[in-house]
Amino acid sequence: MRPDHVGGAALTFRATREPRLSRTICPLAHYVGRMPWSRKLTRSFALIDGRTIATLADVRAFMMSLPERHLANGHWLYAGELVLKAAEPDATADDLEKATNRIEVALEAERAIKPPSRPKRRR
Repeated sequence: MRPDHVGGAALTFRATREPRLSRTICPLAHYVGRMPWSRKLTRSFALIDGRTIATLADVRAFMMSLPERHLANGHWLYAGELVLKAAEPDATADDLEKATNRIEVALEAERAIKPPSRPKRRR
């Protein structure tokens, strides 16, 4: 493998010559096979495009599909940190709840889910 730098981002090339994002862009890419990604979130999210995010693996796949400029936003950076913490073998239920809450914020910011409806004011 030989690393190249394109636009300041490190890419790693496999034998097939397909670029693969390094952890400088998406920190979750580095941990694909090392953590229990099958853990369920404390609640699932129905995306506007019809997909559902219910597990840490779903979150990881969604994040890795985002353009790098989206991943550079603070809401995804913080969500990624909490997802990694929730995927640790010794993670607590509180870690999973914090990650789920931050994922919801990031998905709303990405406009991938509808924001919660607010009750209408009575006059």
